[in-house]
Amino acid sequence: MTRYDKAAWRFPGAIATVVLLAVALAGGPAQAQARKSMMDQVLDRKELRVGVELKYPPIMYRDASGNPQGFEVELARTMCKTLNVTCNFVDVEFPALIPALQSGKIDIIVAQMALTPARAMVVDFCKPFEATGDVVIVSPKSPLAETTTAKDVVDALNKPDVKIAVQLSTVESQLRSAVFAKTTPVDVSGPLDAFLQVISGRADATLSDDVSALKYAQEHPGSIKVLLDGRHQPYLRNFPSGGGVLRGNGDFCRWVDVQVQDWINSGAYQAAYLKEVGWPPPLAELQLLRGGY
Repeated sequence: MTRYDKAAWRFPGAIATVVLLAVALAGGPAQAQARKSMMDQVLDRKELRVGVELKYPPIMYRDASGNPQGFEVELARTMCKTLNVTCNFVDVEFPALIPALQSGKIDIIVAQMALTPARAMVVDFCKPFEATGDVVIVSPKSPLAETTTAKDVVDALNKPDVKIAVQLSTVESQLRSAVFAKTTPVDVSGPLDAFLQVISGRADATLSDDVSALKYAQEHPGSIKVLLDGRHQPYLRNFPSGGGVLRGNGDFCRWVDVQVQDWINSGAYQAAYLKEVGWPPPLAELQLLRGGY
């Protein structure tokens, strides 16, 4: 046994420590990047990649020039302005938003996404951006009225000969399966497509968030009838909506929570909502969902 062998035999822990240190140093730059917080990565990159689906006016859509616009688009721009980074809006189909987050294509989802337990398994959600709910949209010729109760609406529509159009991978598709299980499903690419299905008679009803439905009804008088709209009757289902980051990056959402609350407190939230949506936001309900801030 050489003296080096003896030293290794006497001090095995020391040798192991040296080996581990060498391995750690060899992967230094890559590991250092991996250890960087999401905030640091965004600031270093000088860009926030925001996942959206620009098919939901007035929340997120493309204007006449093809530029991203809408209430939550303005929210994202406010974040980028505060961070002093570029906003890169990545427009993908709604079912692809979470996979885009998982693959690193986007940093954050800002797309009126409903906060659900299944999604929270892979997404760290920020506090809600909006207080909204699901409504039922039918033809103006339908005998159902704005004052019809949820029970009567469900009883009238939950039949095999009734076609209900919704976009897949949304809370509305889950709601269709749970509440209108007897109906014939019609799958569509987004809310505007769903509204057109009802208008053309290819579907008897659709489900949507209240803002998209009521805004469409306002801009296209006599085209659709909105039931269980949270005004004349309670929503078919309430849901908090907002956005989030990949699980493990929740610290960034804590910053987003503070940023959104500052937006609310300054009056800029209400101003942007009035500009894009056209009526005052339900701030009292939103603050309850956000836990007071």
